[in-house]
Amino acid sequence: MIDLKNDTHSWSQLFNSENTFLLEELMSYHSFYSNCLRRAKALNLDHSKIISININNTYEDLELLFALWMCKKTVVLHSSLTPVHERKEKDQLLGAKLLSEIYKKEEVVEDSISLNQVACYIFTSGSTSRPKAIPLSFKNLFFSANNFNQHYKVKEDQFLPITLPLYHVGGLLIALRSLLEKSHTQVLTPGKLKSDHFTKSPDFLSVVPLQMDRILEDTKELKFFKNTSFILGGAKASIKTLKALEKNKLLTSTTYGMTETSAMCMATELTTELEVLKTVGKPFAGIKVSISADKKISITGDCVTPLFLNHTIATNDLASVQNNGNYEIHGRADSTFISGGENINPQEIEDTLNILGIIRPSIVGVKDEVLQKKAVLFHQTDKDELEVREICRKNLHPHKIPKHIFPYPEFSLSGIKVKKALLEDLAQHYIQLEKSKEFFPLTYAGDPRNSWIVFIHGFMGRKEDWSEVFSELARDFFVIGIDCPGHGENNIKEPFSLADFQSDFKKFSDCLEHDFSLVGYSQGGRLALGITLLELPQITSLILESASAGIEDEMEKERRYKSDQTMFKNIHSTSALASFLEYWYKNSIFGELSNHKNFNKVIESKLNHDPFQWQQALNTFSVGRQENYRAHMKKIGHIPKMTIIGALDHKYLAQAKELEMKFKYEFVSIKNVSHNTHFENPTAFCQAIREFLQ
Repeated sequence: MIDLKNDTHSWSQLFNSENTFLLEELMSYHSFYSNCLRRAKALNLDHSKIISININNTYEDLELLFALWMCKKTVVLHSSLTPVHERKEKDQLLGAKLLSEIYKKEEVVEDSISLNQVACYIFTSGSTSRPKAIPLSFKNLFFSANNFNQHYKVKEDQFLPITLPLYHVGGLLIALRSLLEKSHTQVLTPGKLKSDHFTKSPDFLSVVPLQMDRILEDTKELKFFKNTSFILGGAKASIKTLKALEKNKLLTSTTYGMTETSAMCMATELTTELEVLKTVGKPFAGIKVSISADKKISITGDCVTPLFLNHTIATNDLASVQNNGNYEIHGRADSTFISGGENINPQEIEDTLNILGIIRPSIVGVKDEVLQKKAVLFHQTDKDELEVREICRKNLHPHKIPKHIFPYPEFSLSGIKVKKALLEDLAQHYIQLEKSKEFFPLTYAGDPRNSWIVFIHGFMGRKEDWSEVFSELARDFFVIGIDCPGHGENNIKEPFSLADFQSDFKKFSDCLEHDFSLVGYSQGGRLALGITLLELPQITSLILESASAGIEDEMEKERRYKSDQTMFKNIHSTSALASFLEYWYKNSIFGELSNHKNFNKVIESKLNHDPFQWQQALNTFSVGRQENYRAHMKKIGHIPKMTIIGALDHKYLAQAKELEMKFKYEFVSIKNVSHNTHFENPTAFCQAIREFLQ
């Protein structure tokens, strides 16, 4: 406990204990204080009052934070994953300097703590809107920590590991709760918490629903945490999660709070009762909660950020009070939207779908020209879209049925909370991608907030040919692969021309509503070059793999076209196709491709395809019918261009060198591979793209 009636306290007093503070390091409170003091004296600081730091959730981060506080600094806490431009923009708005950018030395270490000083700026999670910087004073933080310790009767011999990010108020408060009671803690990396990460079984474990679900899904983890008391917050838990807690008899407290209230300000008692866990309990001591006529909550107390007059925040959360005095949250007023003249309450739909077995449903509203907004559902079940849609059709009022249904992309589940603001952005992109399938079957991977790349496969190829490339590039880019006519899932139903293909690609590009780099392999490279010469505004750069600008000699073009027209004329069976493919890949441009460990898989995938479709495509895409593009290269002189070639592909090596020397393409030769560089050495291929685009 800390006496908040006294405005001034000291760090030496707070850390005056030989109890173990950090279990993993076996470090006492006093030793940790000594390390912080030493670090504070060694810091390069100037007169700046606000210092920003990047947090990775390590012991060193915690030490640095306290060291800066000992230097009387207000600290802006950033995730280390925050993009540099975003961090700089936030710092500029707050008048903050990044610690690593300060070079002047100044001795400013002080032992005293002024409760009214702003201790830190913490950014809201961005779950329902864009992140905002919230100032929190030491009084806010200590008041909140005191309330937690009193409510749960925390003792000095108990273990409260830091399982949430230190740059979020939830993680920071765990450290301060431990400090005020002289209990034990451990700094952990949030996300997929495993029992192996803990020095011992925790007494209290603060988790968000996503972390809780991961524990409930693992028998080994359940056994390790059987005597742990779970503090569940950050978002509303599903009925399925609460039932699992009750079934496994795990003591849990559901809570309510936000960055603006210095974490939780209401909580239930520790219980296994489902009906209690559906609520968020009662307000902590010294906190007043009121509900307006329109059912919105207002909170008053010393936990509330100094941003608000009289320490009172009027929220957009909708609530009611049960007969036992517990508060129940029903969603947010600002998340309700109008669709086709009807009010849509996402929380109501999510609760219904939860009960019906749809795992972690999230409803977001996205702009629509006709409906004003339309509902989009994200979920984490193994059911396909048709199954989920049928469940919605049978159980929801027609106007509440989501217009689009998507599974969560893996990257959106990498943190501890799924952010609805992120889902709204993703929904807009995914809807456009669905529309673009009108022109080409496609596959995609990665985060659409990153730079986009569209890939065009080669002759007899398909969009899945890029799978290994996509696995590597999806960390840094959003990648899209299409099936060209006559390939993969794109069957030709009527004759088409190259102009038809290019027209479809233009419509496809317009539908994406996003800039992209264009990559093409072999035949796909020629198609990509022809498309780029149309000067589509969406194309920002061009990458050709083992591709040429066309044939210059007219007689050679005619001979090639006649040859291509009869390529598959004698292939009427699977065995005949297998023989053709064996012959095809003995071509010298493919080098030792047939010895590749995955070569048989390549052949197997092609044996399922109709060779008539390839012939139809070749009648249009043959290099013998293609214009010689050399005369038009000036059109795209301003666009960054690169050609990638296998060092053993001697035929196309000369073509690639021509592109480099005459038309200023960047040139990359990959050692020990031939024509299909992305298949033979995907790592080198991806590295070339990454270096070119970044």
